[in-house]
Amino acid sequence: MHRLKITSLLLICMIVISHSLLSACTIAAISGDVTVNGKPILWKNRDVGARSQTIALFKDGEYDYITVIYTGQSTKAWAGINEKGFAIINSDSYNLGLWPRSGPDDGVMMKMALQSCATVDEFQVLLDSTNVTGRATAANYGVFDSTGMVSMFEAAPYCYERFDASDAPNGYLVRANFSISGDPDNQPGLNRYMRARGLIRDGMYGNELDHKYIIQKVSRDMGQLEFDPYPLPYEGCYEGLPYGYLSTSTTINRYYSSSVEVIVGNLPHQDPKLGTLWAMLGEPITAIPIPLWVYADSIPPEINNFTSSPLWNEAGEIEEIVYTGTCYRCVNTFTLAEIMDYFSLVEDWVFACADVMLEAWDRSVPRKEIFSNIQDIFAERVYEYYIAYTPLSTWNDKPPLPDKMSLNAYPNPFNAKCQISVEIPVSTSIVITIYDLLGEEVHRIENDYVESGLHLFEWVPEEEATGFYFIKTSSPIDNSLTKVLYIK
Repeated sequence: MHRLKITSLLLICMIVISHSLLSACTIAAISGDVTVNGKPILWKNRDVGARSQTIALFKDGEYDYITVIYTGQSTKAWAGINEKGFAIINSDSYNLGLWPRSGPDDGVMMKMALQSCATVDEFQVLLDSTNVTGRATAANYGVFDSTGMVSMFEAAPYCYERFDASDAPNGYLVRANFSISGDPDNQPGLNRYMRARGLIRDGMYGNELDHKYIIQKVSRDMGQLEFDPYPLPYEGCYEGLPYGYLSTSTTINRYYSSSVEVIVGNLPHQDPKLGTLWAMLGEPITAIPIPLWVYADSIPPEINNFTSSPLWNEAGEIEEIVYTGTCYRCVNTFTLAEIMDYFSLVEDWVFACADVMLEAWDRSVPRKEIFSNIQDIFAERVYEYYIAYTPLSTWNDKPPLPDKMSLNAYPNPFNAKCQISVEIPVSTSIVITIYDLLGEEVHRIENDYVESGLHLFEWVPEEEATGFYFIKTSSPIDNSLTKVLYIK
């Protein structure tokens, strides 16, 4: 009997440890008092073993809501916002005691909250009601509502502790996979917790703390407590890894981060319809954010598919490119820097357009069809960028040189800058000339000597009008010509 008890305890511990390896999210709840635009923010990096993710709209409760789910799943929610402007995220907590494995788990709790809660206080009532029956998993829940209230609940199976962001020293609350009210000697994800706190603090003091900062600087971070590899590519060898490689085993952006949710609330005077879920399907370093609204009453097909999400699949293809070589769970930062530079154009476009529209919608909220159409445009454009992406180079496995000069320009069309790649077989001089449709020269790049291999050049239009342009490369060995579309 004694041996049986020991064996049972070991099995329970193994289950909990195994689950912690597969479910290890990083989250933050940020008061509008410390953000650039005064709006509260919830952030979640979702690190799970079951990778395929999608975003779904549900109408199965008192309130409509949008949430991230496992592909094909409809019984649980893992981060979302409802029509009343109530939003919720979570991370599992592994220092609040053993889980009873009875009662609603965290996914069911969040679905119940989105279905029925309009305020943070109503979510607390929901926790009170489940304190009696118990909850199957211990979790940290970040929540906000349309009044601007932002809180973090550390919920053990039969009790909880509430922390309000307004009472926090810097106006924000960060959690990894432990709770402040739990066992201080057991803090899984401490590196992610400390790193996220530092990055959010820097954003606050630098007056940069908004959804863009969280997405670009925090969710994609691959640094350590005493190590900052930025800007990429990282030109060094970290802890014995190959030159330019970084491990993502313990970083905020992890090798099994499957999605990012950044939820931005409304200002107190604004309509809750403007509450925005910025969804990124896939690992953060390979995913592009799409803004979504409950009021749109729809989800773009590129994101919502109960069989497989097209955007999640495309991000997975990019992930396979950056995790190249023999280094297990390591990112080739030279390849990643090239990819992120390519996708920065469409990402900046999405951010800029969304900012303009949200500002206009604050004055007058349009019909829901407008919200739906805008979502579709963003998702379609991002998907097109994924499909059009072709790696320019492979840093650790250089391809053989071509027999003649090759010319490529991307993105095409473009609206800010155009990257021009030229690959030449032998060292030579080269001239790159850009012409309008009338044959007038608008820009020129000259190099008296260029070594063989791949070279990147950049064209940033200044006073040129929207339209087609020709890019011509000239050298003693070969000439090439391509056409691009510039859209202001």
